[in-house]
Amino acid sequence: MKYYKRISFINPHYPCKVGIIYPENFQQGHYRAVSEAVKAYPEHWQEVSESEYLLQEARERYPVGTVFIPAHVNKGTARVVGNHRFENLNDKNCKTIIVSAENAIWIPCVYYAPLKIWAEIISKPEIKMEKEFILPLRYSIRGGQELQNSNFRNLLNINPNGWWGDSEANYYHFNGTIFDDYTCYKKPNYQEITFEQFKKYVLKENPMKKEIIGYKLVKPEYKEAALKISNTVTNWENSLMPYDVSIRQTGYIKKLTEAGVLNLWFEAVYKEEDKFKPGDWVRWTGVGAVTAKIHKRTRDYNGKQCYVLDVNGNLETHDSCSVEYLRLATPEEIKAAQKPVVSIKGYKAEIFEDKVKFGCQEYSKEFILTLRKCIESNGFDFSFNGKSFVWEIEEIAKYYEQNS
Repeated sequence: MKYYKRISFINPHYPCKVGIIYPENFQQGHYRAVSEAVKAYPEHWQEVSESEYLLQEARERYPVGTVFIPAHVNKGTARVVGNHRFENLNDKNCKTIIVSAENAIWIPCVYYAPLKIWAEIISKPEIKMEKEFILPLRYSIRGGQELQNSNFRNLLNINPNGWWGDSEANYYHFNGTIFDDYTCYKKPNYQEITFEQFKKYVLKENPMKKEIIGYKLVKPEYKEAALKISNTVTNWENSLMPYDVSIRQTGYIKKLTEAGVLNLWFEAVYKEEDKFKPGDWVRWTGVGAVTAKIHKRTRDYNGKQCYVLDVNGNLETHDSCSVEYLRLATPEEIKAAQKPVVSIKGYKAEIFEDKVKFGCQEYSKEFILTLRKCIESNGFDFSFNGKSFVWEIEEIAKYYEQNS
């Protein structure tokens, strides 16, 4: 018996697939047998060994997760985890197909060559088939902050300047990708879909999709004509932004689109991926240098990403920090920033790895943590001259727990 792998296309109807090995006597329906196809179109076939064909068969019969009884001993079980291969069994000149397997007491042999027998299959991995989702003609989606953050209005070209609430009690109704209306209740005859379905089947969102923030002229010689169409005298070339027309300038975009030149004379400018995400510890190296957490990204300035920093709960002192002067903080900087600023009896706390000092007084880390437990469990009050310092102890204890 000879075996052949189909290596190139013959015709769209012939049943043998490219890359698959077939025995020469394989035939399906009224189509010619492989042996005849090889004679007629030898350039589309490659002869291979029986071993390659058997390995292909082993991978089809015993996919990862299959539980089987080893073929050479017919006892015990094993579960396939991959790596189908030919090996000599027990160091003898006896080729068999074995696999990498779990729970194997005996050699995990799936094909025993001397007797040409395959291992008995106990069970195969269950293949779960998800029901295909078909987007209904008329559908609605519940509002919410997640939907607002998806930029769906710009992506679907829906009333980009209108006010839209983000309450989950509101519904947006669509007919295909055409927006119908926005109400505080779900209309009948509209099937509600999830936000994930909306992203996948309506916005057709994928990891590579980016948000357009504006349009930039392809060539400077288009400038004068584009200015006349837009009915503006703005000198685009001196703009500090990376685009000439902002996505917010809907009037200009409409005129350029209607004139049929927006996609000819301009190229889209996409929003850069955020360099930092909320919660990242960063070091601001500009005026008022500080180590703090990123609160959120705010409006860009001069084409540069800007962020609001959370400086110990204060969001106002560093509310527009340009990415030019931001970097990820070092572990040492983060640890120093986490140290609470507290004072007792007029002495500022000096916090070390194993102790804290207030002036000439020292307290061990263990003492602070124990004191905090007493405060929490017994209502113990730590005070001097009638002033309670419970909050200060709490802050120092929290620091030690975060860095333990």
